[in-house]
Amino acid sequence: RDDTVEIDSLYIYPVKALQGIQVNAGWTITKYGLQHDREWMIYNPANKRFVTQRDVKKLALVSVELVMHEQDTTLTGIKLSAPSMASIVVDCEQ
Repeated sequence: RDDTVEIDSLYIYPVKALQGIQVNAGWTITKYGLQHDREWMIYNPANKRFVTQRDVKKLALVSVELVMHEQDTTLTGIKLSAPSMASIVVDCEQ
């Protein structure tokens, strides 16, 4: 019996409910899982709940791009884009 597993593609979802990003085989794994996977979510302060695609179907159209520091792999921001809308970058630097 061959127990070999082969992964054809691997995705992370930095912002819960938005589109994923394909990552390479060398992607960092932390003690919590794949780096930057589901680290953020959209929160509705009115009802104190996170927003899902079940609530807002159009979230599936929002793409995510990780903005990294030029000199290293430090995350500096998250770029969110959707069809027919201007992109925004959320600053992640401390």
